[in-house]
Amino acid sequence: MVKRGSMKILFLEYKFRDFTDSELLLPKADGVIAALERLNRSRWSQIKRCFSWKGISFTSLPGGDVCPASDVAFDFLITKIKSACKYKPDIIWFDHLRFEGHWEDPSKENLGFHKECQYCKGRDRSQLILALANRALGAVTSQTKTGYFAVPFKMEDCSWIADVLGQDHKKLGEVFDSVSPMLYHRMIGKPVSYISEYSQYLFKLGIKAEIIPIVQLKDMPDYLEDKLTVNEIQKEVREAVKLPSAGVAFFSWDQAIEKNKIVPVSSFLRSI
Repeated sequence: MVKRGSMKILFLEYKFRDFTDSELLLPKADGVIAALERLNRSRWSQIKRCFSWKGISFTSLPGGDVCPASDVAFDFLITKIKSACKYKPDIIWFDHLRFEGHWEDPSKENLGFHKECQYCKGRDRSQLILALANRALGAVTSQTKTGYFAVPFKMEDCSWIADVLGQDHKKLGEVFDSVSPMLYHRMIGKPVSYISEYSQYLFKLGIKAEIIPIVQLKDMPDYLEDKLTVNEIQKEVREAVKLPSAGVAFFSWDQAIEKNKIVPVSSFLRSI
């Protein structure tokens, strides 16, 4: 068992190609989260060979105009859960467990939000997402833990997180084993200190879920010139592993390879 605050997790997108064993082993990480949509048996065999702790992430909802409260959305989610559980991972991570909307820039809070439809009209969206989660968790095998990726703003500052997107972290943090706030600080316009600040915020909500911040390894979206230095990545990690955090995840290991950061980042990770 990894001690609290020290877990290091690589998110594997398989964005360009397969990884070599050495690329996965170089940082001496404790485990991985692999994207289900690009996973296959060969890749999973490599993950099992290289790591004892294994996670799988999937997009929870179809997106577009499909309402999370519809049967189509539920059937989509159940299919993803069953596909992920066939690999027998230690944990599955629910990504995009929310109503549609561009959360990355709070100044654009009215851009792309799901409009009321026959399934959600007049209803509490946070209760709908919680109900969807509770209903879907029944399909998860008993030996598999669960986590979800969280929109990383404080609800008292951005009420639309719960009201419009439907993510009430206090409620969801009671039904999932882990919560991973997407603390891509540069993308959301926050200082690096916000990473540990937000972990403290979630902890003070009193949730039972362990907190594992996920941080960026390059500037995002992809069209931006990457100006994120290894020195700043080190600062990210130091903030991310501060208690009450259980560790840190990296989005994504593909990006470390893409931007030629794998050697210096791995060297730092081996030292913590």
